[in-house]
Amino acid sequence: MSSLQEIKPAILGGKTIWPPFTIPSGIITVNTDTILKFAREVPLGMITTKSVGREPYSGYPEPVCSQYCADGLSTAIGLSTMGYKAWIEEIKGIYPLKDKFLLVSIFGETVEDFLEVAPAVAIYADGIELNFCCPHSLKYGEAVAKNGDLTVEITRQVRKIVSKPIVVKLTPNVNDIGQWARRLEEAGADAIAAIGPTAAVTVFDEHTKKPILSFGSGGLSGPAILEKGIESVRAIRSGVKIPIIAGGGIRTKADIIAYHKAGGNIFSIGTSLSGMDTGEIKAYFEDMVAAIEKDKPETEERCSFDALNIKHKPFRVASAEQSGNTAVLRFDRKIDALPGQFVLAWLPGVGEKPFSIAGADPLVMGVKSVGKVSSALVSLKAGDEVMIRGPYGKPFPLHENAILVSGGCGAVPLRYLAEKLVKPQILLGAAVKCELLFEAEFKSLGRTVMATDDGSAGMRGTSVDILKEFLANNDVKNSFFYNCGPERMIKAAIEAERKYVPDNRIIICVERHTCCGVGLCGKCSLDGYRTCVDGPCFSVDMLSTPSALGVYSRKPSGEKIRL
Repeated sequence: MSSLQEIKPAILGGKTIWPPFTIPSGIITVNTDTILKFAREVPLGMITTKSVGREPYSGYPEPVCSQYCADGLSTAIGLSTMGYKAWIEEIKGIYPLKDKFLLVSIFGETVEDFLEVAPAVAIYADGIELNFCCPHSLKYGEAVAKNGDLTVEITRQVRKIVSKPIVVKLTPNVNDIGQWARRLEEAGADAIAAIGPTAAVTVFDEHTKKPILSFGSGGLSGPAILEKGIESVRAIRSGVKIPIIAGGGIRTKADIIAYHKAGGNIFSIGTSLSGMDTGEIKAYFEDMVAAIEKDKPETEERCSFDALNIKHKPFRVASAEQSGNTAVLRFDRKIDALPGQFVLAWLPGVGEKPFSIAGADPLVMGVKSVGKVSSALVSLKAGDEVMIRGPYGKPFPLHENAILVSGGCGAVPLRYLAEKLVKPQILLGAAVKCELLFEAEFKSLGRTVMATDDGSAGMRGTSVDILKEFLANNDVKNSFFYNCGPERMIKAAIEAERKYVPDNRIIICVERHTCCGVGLCGKCSLDGYRTCVDGPCFSVDMLSTPSALGVYSRKPSGEKIRL
């Protein structure tokens, strides 16, 4: 019998956890729609949530992700949270999860913080994780762990008021993690989770020589911390008898064997999933389950983050065409990207945000002044430099008989798409004439009809108005529709189009709150998908019924915003 087949189901709070896998708190399974999708589709015995705090908090501004080495990332998202009251309103709509153990992670600064949050969320949880791990907060996580007596007291006090299992997540950055775990077991912990990211590290951009992350430093994670994690779990096992949720750098089956031999019972895999879409993560865990249950041969494939395009490259503005509060920026070099993909643009000292691309050879971006980063981009002049990373996301599928429907900055990705299609029909809308991006170029690429809200160019109305008129006067049953713009505009366009064609002939490109670009932070969810890796281009038959599209988006804290 192989070591993998020796792994047995763990039992926590009377529930059997199988398969013996979870994704650690803070990443991927962040919003409730993604939690539900992963619970239904991915072979995980335990679903661990993002840590929930007392009050809403947006976390740190972008950049939040940097590459430390080929097999290590440094990230600092900053324990963003919608607050436990809003969290409860969402989680109670999906709890309990069929055949899954829902572990709700919580954090705080004081005993009082934990005592307020823990009993409230425990009603909608199978277990509570006390997060004493985050290495890049000045007040929470590891900052609390540095006072070992405080963590023991928090655990003891939570134990008095919560009957559900308590899991304590530990940082490895302490003198004796085994002794600490033993004291926590004595205080009432039912399981230990270890480890999370190791000591915070600072990554300097090789071109600008400036720290990449807005916080400055970020926790190191990925296969680079594997040995530290195994060493920590071995020390914890020497001191406790309770189950251990073991992780830190796991990528291969051999890594799981090593953690199992060290004393792990459930295996937490996170950063190594970077860049994987939902289907790829499902296949990854299915392969791990097969290795345990069917003695499938082990592999030694290692994780390298070099292929994820996380490192920034300098792009210099060749020309900047400003019009009102918009600008078209043409750069001095090309990027290997397809229509529908996006990049993250970083201006050191200002911030980083995602932007669609209107052309790849050379890179072309169309930007509207909305926030701090986009406003700074709009004001750029020829010769200015922008740090770019990417491309990211799934591109548009290319079809004949294409009808492109654009609202506002939705013209940007459709401009690049139109370049790859044969004479598409283009329906171009904006609020005012100065916001009609790439007007002349669209006219050269296909049959173009325009509309503005105020009638300053084309007909008076919206892109959906001209779409409805076009649908009423043309045979479109063999057409494919491509929609991009504000979500409410996309939703209205879909409603009009699905009267003429099935949902698999309607394609959208949609932007959600995107931070990392590689699927880790989980903030960009739509109907359970993470739009940075599963999208941003979707066919409408992929969406849920009913869909969140055009109904709500989310703040950086995760709180819902009704559209």
